[in-house]
Amino acid sequence: MLRPNQARVVVTGEPTQSKTIARILIEAGHPVREADTPEDCLKIVGEEVPEVVVIQCPPAESGGLELCRNLRGNPYSAGRLFF
Repeated sequence: MLRPNQARVVVTGEPTQSKTIARILIEAGHPVREADTPEDCLKIVGEEVPEVVVIQCPPAESGGLELCRNLRGNPYSAGRLFF
């Protein structure tokens, strides 16, 4: 069984935004994994079960809404924080 860890996953439709958010979290002392796509995020969540997922993408355009549904429906990530 997977165990939660302290990592934060950052997903964004814009690489510059992703790097900025990741840098801020890292400078604040948080371990970060970046996902370039919603699919990458689901893969990371399936492997690591991060405590927080930061989603910065337009829901209709890049699958952000579907990503939230998948994360909430996943028993390993249900109840976690998604921003």
